[in-house]
Amino acid sequence: MDKVTHTPQTGTPRAMKIVLGLSLGLNLAIAGLVLGGVILHKIPNDGDRIGPSERIIALRSLGPLAGALSRDEARGLINQIGGRAALLEARRGITAGNRQIETALRSDPFLPDAMMEALARQRGYLTELQNSGHRALVDLIADMPPERRMELADALAKRSRR
Repeated sequence: MDKVTHTPQTGTPRAMKIVLGLSLGLNLAIAGLVLGGVILHKIPNDGDRIGPSERIIALRSLGPLAGALSRDEARGLINQIGGRAALLEARRGITAGNRQIETALRSDPFLPDAMMEALARQRGYLTELQNSGHRALVDLIADMPPERRMELADALAKRSRR
């Protein structure tokens, strides 16, 4: 009988490729939401000088309820999150992560650990922004009169039916 020898595979495991593909898809979906929000949702840029793209990143990360807030409530919420400085820090971190992802994608051999690290850093910025936003949103709503809370509930229900 002939001996069968198995040579070890040197490529990236199939499961890792699937996970990386899904992760990249999720990041592209988030980027699409942010870009769509910038194009479709305009909040005037005045006094506080926080630009529309920073507002969109902050508000979209909080879900549909944030879209039902008045402009003044949205501005107050952004200020509670940390204002322009916090939003710009998150944006810079996400942009830096995109550069790290690009480097990992261009490397030969591919560096899955470097890509996972970059994605984890981006997730950290988004998670922190969302956590602080949720706390600020709950605080804002806790200070609202019952009539305003009912208006928000109605707006949320209307958005859910679309």
